Amino acid sequence: MAKIAKREQSATAENVQTAKNFKLYWIGGLMSLLILIAQFTYKNALDNQFVSWDDTMYVTENPMFLQYGKPAMPDVWKTPIALNYHPLTMESLLLNGQNLGKKAESDARPFISTNIWLHAFNCALVFLFLLMLTEGSWFVALSGGLLFAVHPMHVESVAWVSERKDVLYSFFFLLASVTYLQYLKERKGVWMLAVIVLFVLSCLSKAMAVSLVPVLLLIDWYKGRSLTSTKVWMEKIPLFALALLFGLVAMDIQKGGNFHGFFNNIEGYKSALASGENLSMLNRFIFAGYGMMQYIFRFFAPVNLSPFYPYPVEELQGLPLPINYGLHLLLFLLIGGICWWSLRFTKSIFFGFLYYFFTVILVAQLISVGLVVMADRYTYLPYIGLSAGLLIWLEKLTVQHRQLKYTTWALVFVFGAFCMNQTMKQTDVWQDTETLFSSARKLYPKDENILNNLGLHYGKTGKLEESRACFEEALSVPYPVRQATIYEGLGNYYGINNNPQKAVEMFDKAIAINPLKGNFYYNRAMAYMSLDLGKAEQDLETALKYIPMNDRDKVYLLRGYCYLKQNLFQKAIDNANTAMKQGIDTEFLHYQMALANFNMGNREEAMKQVNISLRMNPNFADGKTLKAQMGG
Repeated sequence: MAKIAKREQSATAENVQTAKNFKLYWIGGLMSLLILIAQFTYKNALDNQFVSWDDTMYVTENPMFLQYGKPAMPDVWKTPIALNYHPLTMESLLLNGQNLGKKAESDARPFISTNIWLHAFNCALVFLFLLMLTEGSWFVALSGGLLFAVHPMHVESVAWVSERKDVLYSFFFLLASVTYLQYLKERKGVWMLAVIVLFVLSCLSKAMAVSLVPVLLLIDWYKGRSLTSTKVWMEKIPLFALALLFGLVAMDIQKGGNFHGFFNNIEGYKSALASGENLSMLNRFIFAGYGMMQYIFRFFAPVNLSPFYPYPVEELQGLPLPINYGLHLLLFLLIGGICWWSLRFTKSIFFGFLYYFFTVILVAQLISVGLVVMADRYTYLPYIGLSAGLLIWLEKLTVQHRQLKYTTWALVFVFGAFCMNQTMKQTDVWQDTETLFSSARKLYPKDENILNNLGLHYGKTGKLEESRACFEEALSVPYPVRQATIYEGLGNYYGINNNPQKAVEMFDKAIAINPLKGNFYYNRAMAYMSLDLGKAEQDLETALKYIPMNDRDKVYLLRGYCYLKQNLFQKAIDNANTAMKQGIDTEFLHYQMALANFNMGNREEAMKQVNISLRMNPNFADGKTLKAQMGG
């Protein structure tokens, strides 16, 4: 043990001496180099498009963008998005979109560019963090920053617009980590205050930031502070309190709550935990071990990456899991034991393992979030731990065996080049929705959720037969269908193909699965318009209870036509007036009022309304026709 301690002291002394020789311009130069490498690696992503997977909720169909600057715009700080509360992330997205107008729905470049810049800055911060952590190891800092910049498992966090939360929370997380190391160096309260502020900013970007608290304690241990010291824990009381608050908020929102009325409700609230709510405790641990072990494998061999890693079919069918899953858990526990044993000769390996564990455990499916057993984006910060532990240990080996120095550098360079090439390929997977889910389908051809997303995309882009084929294949999967949107997609297909009765059957099934989504009722009303106007009217009334404010114009418009078809002219006028009181004012509503008044014999009011509709849209054909009929 004495020899080991002497070797570690030798490595540390060498690092300290290196740090003294490091001029600020060298540090700045290497940080700038990493920023350039990250920018170059992700340049192919700049022409990517939005994808119909959360990007609709975050940007393209988000009321915050569609109603930007209007009184009806939702309050960013009181509105969870996609069952997450991250107002700072939404503010940053709004900054990208506020000058684009309607283009915000189609131009993804500024959003992706910002993600890339944030990732590039994070690479520089990883370099600085590792440099300070190791007291001047340029090998660890530069290699760690390089691997962070080019690892293909990070593509999902950078190239996907909706994952702005990942790169943004990590930016503040890393800044807080660097600031905390400065606090340990100077022991001035102002640095600790800055850590608290940065922690809040990180939590407001993504709730996963709560993992900073155990990471700071881990840094304390690595830097030689005693975890039995009262001061070590007392100084972190504000962080613990804030972590508890943000954790409670996140859990409540993901269960579909509004945190005691503080937040606005979102249409079709559905628990993000739903996919795993029936998992046994044993299977939760098995899936957690499987995911965490798979992430370690993919750190070293980042191949066959997918945007979607579904639960095994056996789990969905209620059958015993393949032995492979249990073996992953056992192997992960074995690796944890080996890392613990490594404390006999170094702290670095156990430090790296614990950093990885603390930053990944909250998304390791012990509490199942979403429809996947694992996701590339969950490795964004955890891989810093794996890199740090491995690189610090490798550097110590080169101190003991100097002939390994250039071999180690060569290995890092070759692996970095391989990762860069893989990353550039992986950015193209996120080119658009079809490319994204077609890529996932190659690996998981029978997954219901992949087929559902691909079918929805085909439906939106007019590829109706391809859409129907995807939905019907999803329904053929031999386990219970959970996705209401599969039936919605088929309902839309039958509606477009003039089969309203079949469309109603599909929408009935969609509503049975999710009775809180207004669009399902609206779409069923569309089908009922040619079958039963009374039922259409009922569905439109229900749709108004659940559909978001920015989408209500179509409901009022269809309800107006429903009243007109029933010769309920005064109801059509009242419907239009109700819509206008809510800030919904279109040429179609004025046309409906004109048509209703014309049929009631109120020619003067009818002419007034049709003229308003034509002022709003001089090319409005129906308005011109009605005006001509009235002799105007």
